[in-house]
Amino acid sequence: MYLLKPAAPFVGKQFYSPRYASPDEETVFPDLRQTVYWNSNVVTDKKGEAKVSFYTSESKGSYLILIQGTDLKGGFGTLMAPLHINTQ
Repeated sequence: MYLLKPAAPFVGKQFYSPRYASPDEETVFPDLRQTVYWNSNVVTDKKGEAKVSFYTSESKGSYLILIQGTDLKGGFGTLMAPLHINTQ
């Protein structure tokens, strides 16, 4: 007897993230997003490290960085850290 456990298909969605020519670029509409970056498919290297970059919104204040993930062995991990934005 053999128990087959097929993996559930995963189709990640693309989250809109604006691309500016420079951080000082003037925009017609202010960027007041609450969720500034989301990526469902960040892959780490052998050391468990990955690099992501994103633009924050134009409003100053505090944000919460929330990172959640899993490894191929079924282990889970979570990281929460503050991100403070001070515009000039």
